[in-house]
Amino acid sequence: MANCVNCGAPLPEGAMFCAACGTQQPAEGYAPPAPQPAPPQPWEQQAAPQQPAPPQPWEQQAQQPGYQQPQYPPYQQPLDAEAQDAQDNKVMAILSYFGLLALVPWFAAPNSKFARFHARQGLKLLLLEIGVIIIDVLLGLIKVTKVAYEGTWYEYSYKTTPFITGTLIPWILWAGLGVLAILGLMNALKGIKKAPPLLNLIPLEKISYFADK
Repeated sequence: MANCVNCGAPLPEGAMFCAACGTQQPAEGYAPPAPQPAPPQPWEQQAAPQQPAPPQPWEQQAQQPGYQQPQYPPYQQPLDAEAQDAQDNKVMAILSYFGLLALVPWFAAPNSKFARFHARQGLKLLLLEIGVIIIDVLLGLIKVTKVAYEGTWYEYSYKTTPFITGTLIPWILWAGLGVLAILGLMNALKGIKKAPPLLNLIPLEKISYFADK
């Protein structure tokens, strides 16, 4: 017995319409077409591989290495005339505190106020050194009589310089001069015109030859 092609209800032999749904039945020997697969939907279709679009001019410019600003040395403030003089004649100023070498900057850098200033301090220090030598010699003239091996058969007397006048006082004086020389060297290295203590008491600048030009 045949069945309805629409609702599947049983049909009597030779029925042309379905009594249940009224659908017309195909003739005998008709075979319904095989179901065709549904065409793929647009979103189901696989997109074909696309070639990458050529880069635009603005994109090419963005891909290029970035602009690097050139490096310039830091700006240095130009030195004024006095600072430049101190920097150029610093070695001459240092020589001023080594005894007779104080004469070197006086004659080698006659136009440098910085070198002449420290040369004057060196000459003052040299005068003090000469004074200490004179004091040392004079103190050495002080003699006292001492007795050796007193109370024995080989007792004898001799003259000598006391420790205070012959050793202690000269050491103190030379140590003071050494401190003044070190202070002067530090001022010369710093590039400043500053006299060590006590040297201002010597009015060497009042002599026209040693005054600033």
